[in-house]
Amino acid sequence: MEFKLFMNSVEENLSLIKTEEELRNWIRNYARSIPEEERGSFLEQIQIRKSRSHKEILQELTDWCAKIEEGEITLSCSGYEEYGESWWDRDWVTEYEDPMGIGAQLKCYYEEAEQAVYDRDYESAGQMYWSLGVLNITADDVYGGEPAELGIEEMVSENLVSLNLKQIASLTLYSTYQAYELPERIPKLYGFFSWHMFENIGIEDMMSAGREPLQEINEFLEAWITYLREQNDSYTSRLLIEAVTFRGGTEGLLEEAKRTANQHPRLYIQVLEQFLQDGAWNRLRDEGMEALRRMNRNMEIRDMAARMTATAATHTGDSKTAVEALKEAFCSKPTAANYFRILTCGDGCGRDDMKSVLELAEQMQQEQKERQKQDNSGEGYVRYHWRGPKETDSYRQTDQDRLGIYFLDGDYEAVWRECRKTKNALGWTGKFISEGVPMLLAFLCENDFKGRAMQAMLSDIKHYIGYEEEYEEPEFAERFLFWKKQIVIPENVKKEILIYLTETIDARVEAIVGGSHRGSYYKAARLGAALGEVEESMGKAHGKAERVSKYLAEFPRHRAFKQEMKAYM
Repeated sequence: MEFKLFMNSVEENLSLIKTEEELRNWIRNYARSIPEEERGSFLEQIQIRKSRSHKEILQELTDWCAKIEEGEITLSCSGYEEYGESWWDRDWVTEYEDPMGIGAQLKCYYEEAEQAVYDRDYESAGQMYWSLGVLNITADDVYGGEPAELGIEEMVSENLVSLNLKQIASLTLYSTYQAYELPERIPKLYGFFSWHMFENIGIEDMMSAGREPLQEINEFLEAWITYLREQNDSYTSRLLIEAVTFRGGTEGLLEEAKRTANQHPRLYIQVLEQFLQDGAWNRLRDEGMEALRRMNRNMEIRDMAARMTATAATHTGDSKTAVEALKEAFCSKPTAANYFRILTCGDGCGRDDMKSVLELAEQMQQEQKERQKQDNSGEGYVRYHWRGPKETDSYRQTDQDRLGIYFLDGDYEAVWRECRKTKNALGWTGKFISEGVPMLLAFLCENDFKGRAMQAMLSDIKHYIGYEEEYEEPEFAERFLFWKKQIVIPENVKKEILIYLTETIDARVEAIVGGSHRGSYYKAARLGAALGEVEESMGKAHGKAERVSKYLAEFPRHRAFKQEMKAYM
């Protein structure tokens, strides 16, 4: 149960208790049923503690941290190479030792910080958590190599200390909240979320920590949301979603999403995903189209909103809106997968106005390049190339996207031309021909791709164009068959492509199997069987059986290859 809902239920039940004696009786009955191992914790919870200072411990901790930072107290480490099954399968392993008892002392000081929270010395607790959280502990190499540095999380991951990092993070926020007043409290809290320890921590964790309820929480939420609107870090939207949802639920989040559509577009995605999960198709379609109108077209994340909107439109029988949404998805993220979605979305789709869509996407890509050129100096250049990705970033179309679009456009000449750039039968990894040959086979295939080998070819094509079934989208094979019906290739060209494929695949099988490249036998078997399936689909009787028999006859002593071929027979 969510924290807010839980606390509201608690308040409702407490309101039914009319007298102090009724409350005492309820507490006694509850205490009577507590298991023995939890009784001590319960007694601690109901104790009324007076505020007690931990300044002396804080000073001791501060002095200890200074000695660590100055290198007077250190860990030791040694490294070695660990080998796997082959010489190339190796890794550098570092082992740490703690001769000065840093781990034990860390655990002790974190327990003191927690006690300071329970004794309501929030200022000391906050300073303790901060000092320990930013600590960098040096590990000296016993062989004289470069020393290593470990933070608290690394100390835990290396089993040098056992700590509950989630509890520590929650109490860090709680003590900081209690120690500072508004408005100083806000940036102090926000700063902690840049730490990895706080990656999955939010304000609800803060509110459920400690012994005393947080005061002025409504005023804090207003100030917190206002502050978050102006931030632009990787974790900002997560915090904003949590705060706005806590305050106003899904409807409140929708209003905030409209307000910050181009600063924090992740909010819109969160709302639309909730509508999708709830099956609220009309609402998703209408609010999705509104989101597309509000969000900048050049943001990659807008593609997600567009595809969810298309799904909702399909569910409501609104094919026109579905097509419009998918075109918007392509404009924001001009991938081959999004182009494929437009061409195969059913009624209302087609190629009539795809030229204008392609031209618009190309124009947006050119504008993006111009903006990049303007940023290619000073701070802008460094920020673009060295900072992490942000939710407002644009998408850069790749050569793979463009080649995938050529294929989907039925441009067999472009695909064929790109394949012919590779002359060797080996070394296809990382080159277009490894997917280009499956594309050419798909162009020629005249059945429903039920053969095992051609299904493998479809899998390669799906991976290349980057199609994933998201947001209740149709299976790739279903869409691909719809797409294939749109492709027309002259018969004389088909014959020329088939000759090329036969020569290319024969050469590849010979190079792989004849060269005893056992790790690639499956590749040769799959291509050979796929060629046979295509030949059979084009009218050659027993085409697959003859093709497979041919290869097996050529390599009768290669049992491993024979086993691979059997998988496609």
